[in-house]
Amino acid sequence: MIKHLSLFATAVVFTAAFGAATPAFADTAQAANPATAVQLAAKTKFPPPVENRKKAMKTLSSNMKGMKKALAAKDQKTAEKHAAGLVNAASTLDKNVDKLFDKKTAAVKGTRAKKEIWQDWKKFKAGMNALNDKTTALAKAVKSGGDADEAFKAVGKTCSGCHKAFRGKKPKKN
Repeated sequence: MIKHLSLFATAVVFTAAFGAATPAFADTAQAANPATAVQLAAKTKFPPPVENRKKAMKTLSSNMKGMKKALAAKDQKTAEKHAAGLVNAASTLDKNVDKLFDKKTAAVKGTRAKKEIWQDWKKFKAGMNALNDKTTALAKAVKSGGDADEAFKAVGKTCSGCHKAFRGKKPKKN
C-alpha cells in the first residue's frame, strides 16, 4: 500500500511540475511508470513537451530512412511497417502541435526550433497538417501497390519545406 502511494505521489509531483504526458511519450512503457518518468525527466535537459516533439521528429526521421531502404528493396512488409510509423508520428505531431510547441517552449535554449514557428503559427500548423496528410497518402500507396515512390517524395518535400522555414542549423560540436 505504501509503495502504491509513493508511486501515486511521484506521479502527482511529475504532473504538477511538467504537465501530463503527451501521446508521443504516453505510449511508451516508461510513461506507464511514474517513477521512471520522473527519472527520465531528471536526466533530460529539456522540458517534456520539447523532449516529446524531439522524440516524434526522430521517429519520423528513422522511419523515413527505413522507408527509403524498403522502397529501394521493394520490401512491401517493411515499407508498411515504416509507413505506419510515419503516420503515427505525424498524427501525434499534428494532433498535439499546440502542446508540443507551446509558446512557453519558444524560450528553451539548445533546440533547433526557430522563433518563426510562433511568429507564423498558422503556416507551421498547416505544415504539420500537410505532413499528416502526406504520410497517410504514403501509407495508402504502399498498402495498395500505388506509386509509393512519388508519395515518399511528397513526404520528403513536406518535411524539408518545414525544416527550411522553422528549423535552425545544427549546433557546431566543440
